[in-house]
Amino acid sequence: MKNIFIVITITLFLLTLHSNAQVFEIIKNRAFGTVGHEISPSLISINDHELIMACKTDCDLDGDKTDPICDDITQPVRSDIWLVKMDTALNIIWNRSIGGAYTETEPKLIFDSISGHIFIACTSISDSSCDKTSNSFGNISDFWVVELDTAGNILSENRYGGLNLEERPSLVYLPDRNRLICGYSKSSIGGDKTSANHSTQSDFWVIKTDSIGQMIWDKSYGGTGYELSGSSPEFIENTSIFLEDSSFNFYLSGGTTSPQSGDISQPPLVAGPNYWLAKFDSSGNKIWDKRYCGTMESHFTVSKSNDMGFVISTTGVSGFDMTDTNNVTNKSNLWVAKLDSIGNKKWDYFYGGSGSPVNGIGSQERLSSCISKVNNGYLISCTTYNDLGYEISENTYGGWDYWIIKIDENGNKIWDKRFGGSKNDVCAGFVLIPDSSLYIYGYSDAGGVTSMKTDSGHFYQDIWIVHFKYHDTTTVTSVNSSFEFEQGIKLFPNPANNFCTVQSSKERINSVLVYNTIGELIDEIRSPSATSIQIPLENFPPGFYFVTVQNENYRITKKLVVSR
Repeated sequence: MKNIFIVITITLFLLTLHSNAQVFEIIKNRAFGTVGHEISPSLISINDHELIMACKTDCDLDGDKTDPICDDITQPVRSDIWLVKMDTALNIIWNRSIGGAYTETEPKLIFDSISGHIFIACTSISDSSCDKTSNSFGNISDFWVVELDTAGNILSENRYGGLNLEERPSLVYLPDRNRLICGYSKSSIGGDKTSANHSTQSDFWVIKTDSIGQMIWDKSYGGTGYELSGSSPEFIENTSIFLEDSSFNFYLSGGTTSPQSGDISQPPLVAGPNYWLAKFDSSGNKIWDKRYCGTMESHFTVSKSNDMGFVISTTGVSGFDMTDTNNVTNKSNLWVAKLDSIGNKKWDYFYGGSGSPVNGIGSQERLSSCISKVNNGYLISCTTYNDLGYEISENTYGGWDYWIIKIDENGNKIWDKRFGGSKNDVCAGFVLIPDSSLYIYGYSDAGGVTSMKTDSGHFYQDIWIVHFKYHDTTTVTSVNSSFEFEQGIKLFPNPANNFCTVQSSKERINSVLVYNTIGELIDEIRSPSATSIQIPLENFPPGFYFVTVQNENYRITKKLVVSR
């Protein structure tokens, strides 16, 4: 017993030493799929302990899928939205297919924390069948928004469309519970659409609805070229519409090829797509707009920064607003720019690899798929073909890999991490949960097992999710009050036998959560405004555990050893 105690204590000490550097702990990875194709995933956290994933699938019953597709054998192409609820250990709780008899694709998930409901905004071509109660206009794609409870029951669904193409909708809630929906549209006036486009090309189409989805107004924004929403078919996590903090004002973000025309107030300085960012009031009237030029992709991400400005990202080569020097000539790289509150650029940087081809493919980072504020910096994920070099610190696993990088407020790289199998893995985004761990996700070619990808999947493409943690040395030192809160939390005894007491000397605590080493929540104790909480351990097997202590302001995690 004494020797076991010594081994556990030494191991804990070594883990503590490693935690003072940037150490990555791969908790679990899992592929979700069938013998068909699963692509275009969206992933959200709906509380501290559960995740929801949605993707496009063309398979009926197979593999992880136990709910049949909406079937119409007269249609040559069929796909539904596959919705999966899982716990934080990536175990499936339930799954279901959602759709009509033809095609649903490009789902975007939204969780409304006030109602506790889940929303899917997607593209649909189906007629009135199965879960869909209204036909698409003109037998071409429309926006389709579905509201569900957390058990997967459909509460409402609404179609929005014109007589031509509508695709890739995003949805946000206004403070008064009305909604804004935005994607892009090629329709003129007709169907649900009362606003004319600026040309025969696609414009942004914004719809304001009430709290039950009934249209209040709709407006088209753009110029005489085409406008595209921020997301792409592979990366629908990016949203093209977002709100100003605590306001009814909103912003649009996406690509444009238009000249100076319509709502586009600045001329292009280079051919091809440019980035467009615009601010609107609650009635949809434009306040300002900015155009950012260079040789770049047509799909973008944007995030509000900590100083009320913005951080935008895409992939590109060079030119005009891309004033930083790309390390690789004539090959695209990840480009990030910091803007002030009215869209003026403060700095921009390229990030990426050496340009060395992998499997004969000599391209750079594909498309930035997500950007998020975290701990006085930003996390950005994308897909890369490249081997190590410059900002990429790890060798390729073969083919495309997921790549995530953290930068600080001034654009300096803090860390990066790569994930992949020996085949192609296309990153769609990531989810950060309250214990500071991350779920990075996308879709992956089946097979291709490596030291990183240990689940081979099913067939064709599967959704691949990796749960990992990192220790970032800036997290504790950057915020004094958080550091003081952590310093005031004591666990004793530790190692423990039958019980452990969590005590706070700085602030009162509201709850304690205990996780095992694979991320499963095994105990939760709530005691509002307590200074100490006791954890019973009689039923805990000996080993390592993670104890998360939280109140309304802070959340920290400490290690606990249970010995017998």
